[in-house]
Amino acid sequence: MILIGIYLAAVVAANVLVSVLGPAYAPLIALVFIGMDLALRDRLHDRWGARMPRNMALLIVAGCAASLVVNANVARVAVASAAAFAGGESVKTVAYSAFRRWSRLPRLVAANLPAALVDSILFLTLAFGHWMPGLVALQFVAKAAGAMAWGALFRSVRAPQGA
Repeated sequence: MILIGIYLAAVVAANVLVSVLGPAYAPLIALVFIGMDLALRDRLHDRWGARMPRNMALLIVAGCAASLVVNANVARVAVASAAAFAGGESVKTVAYSAFRRWSRLPRLVAANLPAALVDSILFLTLAFGHWMPGLVALQFVAKAAGAMAWGALFRSVRAPQGA
């Protein structure tokens, strides 16, 4: 339950901050908050097993709804975030499953990279209404770097069972 709470808090913080600060801050916000969420999804994916697609869909919807409760003015960003998370998570699930025979760290990297790219393209395009290739590239790198940094931190900390 703790991991879910942290995940949702990071989604809400990211949605509100990027709505208030604008697209120029998206890479920094992605590094801190979305990188964390990508690493948390890895932990949740392993724990949820077969329930993962349903649980992740519910978590994505909950993140969007919680963002709207905190600040109704973030609707466009919250919906874009939900669509981007869903697209990225779909790609990640396929990649993560395809590489299931690999050891954990290479499998996570191989799954997170295409997911971060899809997420970045969808989010920035939907949230701000136009294609921004330079910002997409920066956000992709920030998400990937953030996921690796947070993943390393989470590997060193044991989370309680039943997340």
